Amino acid sequence: MSEFRQDPITKNWVIIAPERAKRPGAFKRKKKRDERKLKCTCPFCEGNEKMTPPEIMAFRKKGAKPNEPGWTVRVFENKFPALIKNKSLDLRSSNIYLNMKTLGAHEIVALHKHKECMARESVSVIKESIEACKKRCSQLSREVLIKYIHVIQNQGARAGASISHPHFQIFALPLIPQMILREIDGTEEYYKIHKSCVYCDIIKEAKDNSRVILENEYFIAFTPYASRSQYEVWILSKRHEPRFEKVNNLEIKPLADIWKKVLLKLDKGLENPAYNSYIHTCPVNSDLSSETLNFYHWHIEILPKLSIWGGLELGTEVVINIQSPEEAAKFLRNVKVKSR
Repeated sequence: MSEFRQDPITKNWVIIAPERAKRPGAFKRKKKRDERKLKCTCPFCEGNEKMTPPEIMAFRKKGAKPNEPGWTVRVFENKFPALIKNKSLDLRSSNIYLNMKTLGAHEIVALHKHKECMARESVSVIKESIEACKKRCSQLSREVLIKYIHVIQNQGARAGASISHPHFQIFALPLIPQMILREIDGTEEYYKIHKSCVYCDIIKEAKDNSRVILENEYFIAFTPYASRSQYEVWILSKRHEPRFEKVNNLEIKPLADIWKKVLLKLDKGLENPAYNSYIHTCPVNSDLSSETLNFYHWHIEILPKLSIWGGLELGTEVVINIQSPEEAAKFLRNVKVKSR
């Protein structure tokens, strides 16, 4: 049975989930596979709907039935979830330690074509996947015990992807991660000093230097000033908004377009690298004040896995990045891509 366990020093929570070891290929070093053969047995592929739990929602062609072929984006519970539905947290203490049930949700948002890279999906399908994530985040946030919803997209075994089929994962957590709390504290502290949102000021500052990769009317993509990895990219909304699920209908297609273009540039320029991509958004059902939360600004972070962190990074969180973000931005700006 999986459970949350809290480190008594850092207050970080860890999910102990032995059931996840039952996933196909867990702990095995992956060999190069024939993707054409893999497609027949990939549980996320169109036509293999019976290999997953029943769908929660889907975008599908007119006349297509639920849990059958004919969809472009499909949402369902993870067959090997890190979080499971419980009626209570059941917080327990044992000597100096705290643990509790892994209450929450762990869902898959699968894109219909079996490709190794989401960058090669169409803008329309990426748009639908963003709409699906937005809708599920909104619905999951209504569950009072859920405190934070984390949307991720991993590519490549080196980035932790156990299935190469393009997909997002949604984690609905009964707690606010320490990383998010640090970001919220930082945004609040900055606002008290400067009377403005730090992320909005980052956008203004980025426009005046060489770290911008591309932008459109609603979003900007750039390499952050203190990049933690080579070719790290952030995508920020130009409209101040704390919550991802509040992205409006006018913004979804431009978001899909800029996200795809960034991934295409990474794919073409770096020869299809492994990467982790995730959305940082405002907590839900939180005890934090509405004023404190309003200082926050949702955003996307994309971190290619081009180097391995050593003892300095892991032991101190002081990162050595062997490439300047200005050099990375210049390289990515010069990678020509087409988006459709």
